[in-house]
Amino acid sequence: MRDSKEEKVHKNYIKVGDIVKIENGMIIPVDGVCVVATGVMSDESSMTGESDHLPKETVEKCMYRKQEFENDPDNKGVPRTPHDVPSPVLLSGTQIQTGQGWFMCIVVGEMTCEGQILAGVENKKFETTPLQDKLEIIATDIGKLGMYAAIAIIHVLLFRSFIEGMVNRDFDFLGGERSLETDQAKRICIREQGECVGLFWEYIKDWLGYFIIGVAIVVVAVPEGLPLAVMISLAYSVQRMLKDQNFVKRLTSCEIMGGANNICSDKTGTLTKNQMTWTQIWAGKDVKIENADGDTTINTNTLVANHDTMELIGQAVACNTVGTHTDAGATELAMIKFVKKCGIDYQFIRSKLIPKDMIRF
Repeated sequence: MRDSKEEKVHKNYIKVGDIVKIENGMIIPVDGVCVVATGVMSDESSMTGESDHLPKETVEKCMYRKQEFENDPDNKGVPRTPHDVPSPVLLSGTQIQTGQGWFMCIVVGEMTCEGQILAGVENKKFETTPLQDKLEIIATDIGKLGMYAAIAIIHVLLFRSFIEGMVNRDFDFLGGERSLETDQAKRICIREQGECVGLFWEYIKDWLGYFIIGVAIVVVAVPEGLPLAVMISLAYSVQRMLKDQNFVKRLTSCEIMGGANNICSDKTGTLTKNQMTWTQIWAGKDVKIENADGDTTINTNTLVANHDTMELIGQAVACNTVGTHTDAGATELAMIKFVKKCGIDYQFIRSKLIPKDMIRF
């Protein structure tokens, strides 16, 4: 709702002051405050780690609930919990479980709770893995070894050149020093006006060639294909783990999995399928539903003795749930799944009992 007009915009284009509609199952894109709330329950486990759904109300109702809690003599000295006094604040990145309403956007962009968390993760100092540390040590050692070998080879070649030149009298830096008895001396010695000119630059070329050999040794010593080989092995490990139904998001995680002795997991909530199931019903007495998680049809005769009671339960579920089996909430989905397994057509009951102008889904 912007400028008293309702329109659909992308979450990246929401501005401060916009009134955003609260719908069941939506992910809050920005930080805001409730202005209209009807049974709104928010899942803030992504922010706080707590699996309990927290109620959300308008500021006026929250202040009223706070005064009511403080004025109650039974609550003297009792710490206040989010369930006792609801909060009007909706945090970005959290999910609406149930309820409807509107909230006003007050913070957008990097200043939201989700934006600050992402900024902290991006600015976090890069931590290397144990395998990367070992590869860095190996690469450093290989580089040092290659450097020492290159320096030694250059010195050996220069020493050999000087020794052979002295033995064969093949040096001719300034001219006249070279003996012309050998064919090699006659071939490379340059004569001008009857005198032999120095060949200092010829030796520079030879020494430069020795230096190039040393550089080539250093370059070849660096293992360029080692990172690629490690990446390929990690990708192969990810594929093998995927066959075991273990999805690994980061390749670097496979580096330390083989050497893990103890695995510590933050299990704040219960690891489930994220699907609620109706397992017990009260219809004059408590009755446990057998095979509640299965796909078989439920025998209603074992639940209730009166057929009218079961029909009343079907009408209650049909009239007190919104959406269908694809877009309903977790609790509503469990109720709809129960009546379907009992052989009750809840959509037919809705169309029969609820006027068409009141049906929203």
